[in-house]
Amino acid sequence: MTEELGVESEAVESPCVDAENVGGVRAESRDIVFMMAACQDPTQRPDLADFVQVEPRNLSATSISFYCDDAPVTDSLVVLMGKLDADPIYVSAVVTSCNEGFWDRKRRYLVGCELTGRL
Repeated sequence: MTEELGVESEAVESPCVDAENVGGVRAESRDIVFMMAACQDPTQRPDLADFVQVEPRNLSATSISFYCDDAPVTDSLVVLMGKLDADPIYVSAVVTSCNEGFWDRKRRYLVGCELTGRL
């Protein structure tokens, strides 16, 4: 229909980054990681040894969802994003959902979080 009117359609950019785009970023920069750690005090960064790597699914300005092998043990998390050898971003988060299921033929958890602030 837009061709009939002589108007070219343009792709609309989404404010949310989906798994395909996040994967593309990771493919271009293999040293970018997404990790999470349970925390007792959301104002303090946990030790790097406390973090486990996760596979991002969706990322927006206020939320993130990711796949992980084990369910989070608390509702309060710290999410690390970026390059470990540079200056990664640490963000406090609250778990809003956690669903067990099979993704990529593997039993995992899909965890949804609200991002509450940068540490």
